[in-house]
Amino acid sequence: MDQSDPNNNNQDDYYDNDYNSVNDEVQDDFLEEVPPGTLMTTNEYGDISIEIPPPNRVPTLNSLGYISPNNNNNNNSVPMLTVEPAEPPQMPYHHPLPIFISTDSSPLTPRTPRTPRTPRTPRTPLSDSSSVGGGGGGGDGENPNGGASTPQRKKSANNLTEKELKKEEKRNKLKKEMEESQTIPFFQLYRFADGWDKLLMFFGSIAAIANGAAIPCISIIFGQVIEAFNPKHFNNDPNYSIIDTIKNVSIWFLIVGGICFILSYLETALWTIAGERQTNRARVEYLSSILRQEIGWFDTNKANELASRINSDTVLFQDAIGEKVGHFLHNLATFVAGFAIGFTKGWQLTLVITSVSPLLAIGGGFMAKMMTEMARLGQEAYSVAGGIAEENIGSIRTVATFSGEVRAVHRYSESLKQALRVGYKKSIFNGFGLGFVQFVILGTYALAFWYGSTLVSKGTRNDLTSKPWTGGDVVSVFFAVIIGATAIGQASPALASFANGRGAAFKIFQVIDRVSKANPFSTRGKRLDRLSGEIEFRNVGFTYPSRPDVPIFRDFNLTIKPGQTIGLVGDSGGGKSTVISLLERFYDPQEGQILLDGEDIRRLNVRALRQKIGLVSQEPVLFATSIAENIRYGKDDATQEEIEHAAKLANAHSFIQNLPQGYSTMVGEKGVQMSGGQKQRIAIARAIIKNPSILLLDEATSALDSENERIVQEAIDILMKGRTTILIAHRLSTIRDADVIVFVKHGSVVERGSHEELMARQGHYFRLVEKQNQQQLQMVMETGRSRRSSTFSDVNPLLDSFRPTKKRANREKKDGTLTIRRKKKAKKTAGPKDVPFSRVIGYSRPEFWLFFFGFLSAVGTGAIYPAFSIVFTKMLTILQNSDPNYITKEANFISLMFVVLAVGSGVSNFFQTFLFGVIGEKLTFRLRVDSFKAIMRQSIGWFDLSENSTGKLTTSLASDASLVQGMTSQRLGFSSEGMEGSGAAGQVASEAITGIRTVASFTTENQVLALYKKQLKIPISNGIKKAHIAGLAFGISTFIIFGVYCLSFWYGGYLVGQREWPATDEEIASNCNAQTIPLYWKDMATCTRAQDMLFGFSSLMKVFFAIVLSAIGVGQASSLAPDIAKAKSATNAIFALLDQQSAIDPTQSGGETIQVPTGDIELKNVHFAYPSRPNNMVFRGFNILISSGTTTAFVGDSGGGKSTVISLLQRFYNPSQGEIFIDGHNIRNLNVKHLRSLFGMVGQEPIMFSGTVAENIAYGKVDATQEEIENAARLANAHGFISEFPDGYNTHVGDKYTQLSGGQKQRLAIARAIIRDPKILLLDEATSALDNESEKLVQEALENVMKGRTTLVIAHRLSTIQNADLIAFVRAGQIVERGTHEELMELDGLYAQLINRQNLNK
Repeated sequence: MDQSDPNNNNQDDYYDNDYNSVNDEVQDDFLEEVPPGTLMTTNEYGDISIEIPPPNRVPTLNSLGYISPNNNNNNNSVPMLTVEPAEPPQMPYHHPLPIFISTDSSPLTPRTPRTPRTPRTPRTPLSDSSSVGGGGGGGDGENPNGGASTPQRKKSANNLTEKELKKEEKRNKLKKEMEESQTIPFFQLYRFADGWDKLLMFFGSIAAIANGAAIPCISIIFGQVIEAFNPKHFNNDPNYSIIDTIKNVSIWFLIVGGICFILSYLETALWTIAGERQTNRARVEYLSSILRQEIGWFDTNKANELASRINSDTVLFQDAIGEKVGHFLHNLATFVAGFAIGFTKGWQLTLVITSVSPLLAIGGGFMAKMMTEMARLGQEAYSVAGGIAEENIGSIRTVATFSGEVRAVHRYSESLKQALRVGYKKSIFNGFGLGFVQFVILGTYALAFWYGSTLVSKGTRNDLTSKPWTGGDVVSVFFAVIIGATAIGQASPALASFANGRGAAFKIFQVIDRVSKANPFSTRGKRLDRLSGEIEFRNVGFTYPSRPDVPIFRDFNLTIKPGQTIGLVGDSGGGKSTVISLLERFYDPQEGQILLDGEDIRRLNVRALRQKIGLVSQEPVLFATSIAENIRYGKDDATQEEIEHAAKLANAHSFIQNLPQGYSTMVGEKGVQMSGGQKQRIAIARAIIKNPSILLLDEATSALDSENERIVQEAIDILMKGRTTILIAHRLSTIRDADVIVFVKHGSVVERGSHEELMARQGHYFRLVEKQNQQQLQMVMETGRSRRSSTFSDVNPLLDSFRPTKKRANREKKDGTLTIRRKKKAKKTAGPKDVPFSRVIGYSRPEFWLFFFGFLSAVGTGAIYPAFSIVFTKMLTILQNSDPNYITKEANFISLMFVVLAVGSGVSNFFQTFLFGVIGEKLTFRLRVDSFKAIMRQSIGWFDLSENSTGKLTTSLASDASLVQGMTSQRLGFSSEGMEGSGAAGQVASEAITGIRTVASFTTENQVLALYKKQLKIPISNGIKKAHIAGLAFGISTFIIFGVYCLSFWYGGYLVGQREWPATDEEIASNCNAQTIPLYWKDMATCTRAQDMLFGFSSLMKVFFAIVLSAIGVGQASSLAPDIAKAKSATNAIFALLDQQSAIDPTQSGGETIQVPTGDIELKNVHFAYPSRPNNMVFRGFNILISSGTTTAFVGDSGGGKSTVISLLQRFYNPSQGEIFIDGHNIRNLNVKHLRSLFGMVGQEPIMFSGTVAENIAYGKVDATQEEIENAARLANAHGFISEFPDGYNTHVGDKYTQLSGGQKQRLAIARAIIRDPKILLLDEATSALDNESEKLVQEALENVMKGRTTLVIAHRLSTIQNADLIAFVRAGQIVERGTHEELMELDGLYAQLINRQNLNK
């Protein structure tokens, strides 16, 4: 029974929004169901609404067009909506459904019910570019227009109005420009703004504009100040008081300063808060968009790069929509107000100054364009490096095993060099742009004062004031226009930020706007309340998106009846796992159909489909949270009781209860704190709690020992009852009772039937069973006697003697809680020590000469403005003189000095910006490489700690190093708020993206997003707090500047009025003589008083500009204070990492080496607990002696400590007590790299790296030749399937090696170990993922390789270890039985029970 709208009889024709490959029958069904003239629309979530025009509005064929998406709701019983003939506008997340519906002009008439359609033969599906009902074949006669969609579209286009055509042309042009420039229009950056954000930005904009407009008002006040010191006032008024005049003028500085204080706070705080809120929303939407993509998209888009971009790109995005927009509006308003004041005060001078303004625009535009391009290239380059870092940190155990730390650092370093080269170019362009702008500004001073002095000396009439030009007029106009023009230069960095943000947003929105082919968030599609579980693969053809030339299925057909259990067997890589991927809609087939209860699964709601399916894969993915939360991923609202019940069914409850924190125990990143069997049981519990209608078990019990496998298999058997189940297993015992067994080979079903039927047929399956039976025959023969059947109590995973008492468990839990509290307290009180600035400078020692010349350039830049203050003061004094000839002569010379300053400023600013930019880029490069190197040298235990998770470390790598750059370079490369919080959020995103198959299968996208939002609360809260602080700081600094102006002029005017700076006798004699009196001055007393004031004015202005320039320097420094604070914090963090001493450093060259290793191993009285669980002892006095050249097998319970032996041998950890010896050498004294070179490791969950097959095999031996690679592959039975790839050994394994089956990955891992030619082999379930045929061949190869080598084997399949020289049964961290197979069988203890049980299972 499907959920349907009672008012909508066409509900059964739901389609997935992105499903374009449908067959003709679907097209005909759809067209037959829809009344004439009906239009279907979808909203942004994909919900369908039916639009039926009234009889008098039925569109004719000529008006037919695309269905328009809209959200209009009509409460009438018959919705009345319009037809839009033009192409629909692009929706944010989903494309509209392009369905053409034929119409006629007749009124709507009731339709007769349909008669059931007779089954028809399968037809070839439409191509990917086709649409539902568009371009299909002729149909079956029920659609009169058949394949006429194309002509209809042309007619529709021809009917577009001229306005609509222009609009469409403009839209297409914009889209093309966006794709070419790889940026987005600025206003599209605000697509995430809600009502509150718009309100904040609105008032923030008003505050910024008002604040910016208030700044040029200084020029008016300043002009009045200059005019107050005009000596001509003494000729007109003998009682003129300079003190009173200046007092009245100066008070305006305070008034304007108070207003600017409020406006500055609002401008900064409101825009910053709005930016924080929108960025938070963008991050969530970005992650949401990634999570909604189909799995095939991840095959061609590297997950580690996506995880890196979610941290780096959103930082640039935030930079473009936050406070810098307010500052840009501020500067823009300053520009407009400045020129407005200039034109109203004196248009002649303003016009002259304006003629130079285009040069400023050219300089700013050049900077913005080049910075955009450089930012895009830089982000692309670092995303590759970030991906490499994420891959290697996330696979640190494999890296450590094969001593790949140096190679990882080399790859990371090489990928960063491209970003370094981009940084060099960026520094050149930035330096050139800034130098050019400074040259134009000071050149403008020269031009303006030369022309202004001409106006004053000639007594030119100012038309706007109806008076001759005065020095005050020149200063007012000049300052107003220069402040306005300078504001454009100050806006240039903001333009660069906008450009960077637009480039970063293009990548973000590209993902957000991409339409998923299987959207788990969509509410569209049919929902089946009751699912019987009938499955049919009909003529399915499929290739993986990343390997379109390699067909997996050709005309694949498979039918599964409701409640039936199907076992899929066959060679590795034959297509078994692909069946599961297609059924989960991880991919869609290129040909054919997959039907569930008769419905094409592409017509079903994706989320509802996956909720009905429970998946347990051979490599379970756990997330870095508690055990309970991992199980709860199967059911979001699961209670603790339900969680424990599921764990009991999966035989996981016992080991969970024995952990100090129980179900609250953190499993670690990717579940590293759990053994393989423990992870598998948690994954099974997660599937059980989901209570699915269809079970997909892909080697679900491969990592379990025989005891637990039997118990879990019983639980699975109970769970399978009444459910359709697909089993993939290489252990044929787990599928022999299946209703139907299907043998898949080369993408086709070659045999199918029950176990008995296939055995009687003696075909492929028969031969497979025979091979596996031969492996068991000897063990059964050696048993020799009947053994009793085991009961549940016999397979209790822990002996009572080893079970912690309740009292002890409580004590451990209490101790664990106290330890956690102490850790939290220590973390709160302790922090990275402050790093002296000299150390940061010392880190750039190789750039000494760049520093030297950069320092000289900085000194030159700093000297410009003190020199400017002297020249400028001289010019102001000249303009106050009454002698025209004196003004002309002196002003020409001073204008020339301004030109000299302009050239000096341009050159010094260029070299300062360029040289320090290069220094900063080199420092960032060096710090990133050294930080990654420091990470790579840490012990494995360091990575187990939650604060050192992959997401947090890669986030720090992306941000911290570039923040430190701010201590040595002009500008910061990045901005980072709340690193601790964003690091936690980054970890959530990284885990979800890298574990996307698990997230998709369990439909936990909403849980991931909820957790991500929760982790983002801390940084956004901190960001809002800092917004208020920054706003107050900006407001206070602005008010202080105005206060300085007020105080300086008021007190300066008082001193001048009191004649504290009288003119010299020479000055008076030179200017007060018969030539000037009475021509310019009334009498000698007036002239003397005037000269005293002019001299005092000159002294005042020198002091004033010294104070003002100092205040400007302080203001600029304070504007960088938040960045410096962040740089200091990042510096402390990054140098703390660099100083972090590794307990086990694989990069150190010291230590002993074994000249001729033989392979003797001894573990003596070893005590050990994992660093992340110090109160949970794994070993207490563990002892074992292994002779060289022998094979030792460890068997026993999952989580008993078997894999820990291997970890300790490789020195992933150090034991807390006891010693480990190899050939008599304590491994603590051996060189770590040499020690690990003795081992060849194959784990139960092999890790591959992005790259080719050959590169992954050669990872075991750096200088391996192609011949050696192929020989190793042959020994591992991998050469055959590798050769079948189109590119052979050059085939890329894909991101997260998703292009390989489990068996193929395992064989590559074995080849990687074989090529190493190790003295000691470590095999942890090395053949668990292989089919029986491959296992036999690989086992033979391993046995050949094992000859003469010490070998440690961990295996649950006991047939693989029966010939071992020593078999040790490990339980609860102790060896409880040891001996050969025969000896242990004679002992008739735990091992014998295990053998008997496995034989019975067989």
